[in-house]
Amino acid sequence: MSVFLSISYIFIVNPAILGSAGFDTSAVYFATVATSAVATLVMGVWGRLPFVLAPGLEMNAFVAYVLVGVAGTSTGLGLSWQQALGAVFWSGFIFVILTYVINFREAIIDAINDQMKLILAFSVGVFVFVIGLRITGMTIYDDSGFVGIGELWSPQAQALYIGIVLLMFLKFYDVPGSILMSILASAVYLNLTTDIDAPEAFDTSNMFSAALELDLGLILSGGFIGGVFLLFVVDFYGSVAKFIALTVNIPEVRIKEKTPRALKVDGAATMVGALLGTSSVTTFVESQVGIGAGGKSGLTAVVCGLLMFASMLLLPFLVYVPVAATAPALIYVGWMLFPIKVLKGRFSTGDWVVLAVCGCIVWFLFSLDIAMLAGFFYYFFESIVRRVRGNKGVVISIPLLISILLLLLSRILA
Repeated sequence: MSVFLSISYIFIVNPAILGSAGFDTSAVYFATVATSAVATLVMGVWGRLPFVLAPGLEMNAFVAYVLVGVAGTSTGLGLSWQQALGAVFWSGFIFVILTYVINFREAIIDAINDQMKLILAFSVGVFVFVIGLRITGMTIYDDSGFVGIGELWSPQAQALYIGIVLLMFLKFYDVPGSILMSILASAVYLNLTTDIDAPEAFDTSNMFSAALELDLGLILSGGFIGGVFLLFVVDFYGSVAKFIALTVNIPEVRIKEKTPRALKVDGAATMVGALLGTSSVTTFVESQVGIGAGGKSGLTAVVCGLLMFASMLLLPFLVYVPVAATAPALIYVGWMLFPIKVLKGRFSTGDWVVLAVCGCIVWFLFSLDIAMLAGFFYYFFESIVRRVRGNKGVVISIPLLISILLLLLSRILA
């Protein structure tokens, strides 16, 4: 129950973020719950790990703000929501091939040094953090990146402050479901202080309106391919970062023995999610809540998956939650991905510089993939320099080289 309450906020955040880009919120809610529940059950029964899965916060934000473009802004590649789902499907397909067929993701995890792993987690955290500020209007972006600071005392900003204070208070006392409560408190405040249109009567028929509506036919167009590659690299390496961040915090679980199966679940779940109408699925770091409460087997995931199915009954209340009300969750989750505690004693001056550069790239350019590219470039060439200085034969890390080429290709095609 504790892990379910910790992750249930995604059922509100995901429809709100994707809904701001033109997706039908009720359809996204259904797709989010159904995909998350099935993927989590599979992780518990087949993967035998207490990990829960759902559409990742960085992925729904990437789809909404980068692939489609949120209404009222000039950013984004301009894809329709159907095309964006097609991009999610094809990225999941590539994901599955590289995970199931040649175990490339395991090779990546083994090839990346500890410093780069932490920088990946940090970069993903900054991206989610920035989205939290952006949806409240506290930061402003256009196609070129960061423009400036917006309103810091608007109703949306005030709702964020209220939600964060409440969230910190509840977290201090280890109250289950604190993130969800902060979202609800922000939603109530916004409904009382802003002119939000009265929600229309809920139509359950819309729940299935996005199923099988994805557009797969634009795979041969240059811009679409670029979108697929962008989505793939962010999903692929973002999931690596989150998986690493999760396993770093739960050493008591024998991860190494079960990693292959765990890594294969979310790729297939991403394809299923795209078919139903939601963004890429990943393992959630909130899984550590259940593990900390004593749930160290797949049974934890099974119970959480069943509770997810039951949450389908909450769909009619979704219309009362403005997208800005989800900002406290985004800010908090982004902050939790900053691996501050494990950085001490591990980073050299060069590592800190790379961390700062990657964080600035995400903040000012609103680009997670460029930040990853910068980090991979640094550690790839650093490994070569070390070998040359040590008078050893230069051995090129093939997984890291492929990573760099994939990131470069995504930028060229986009």
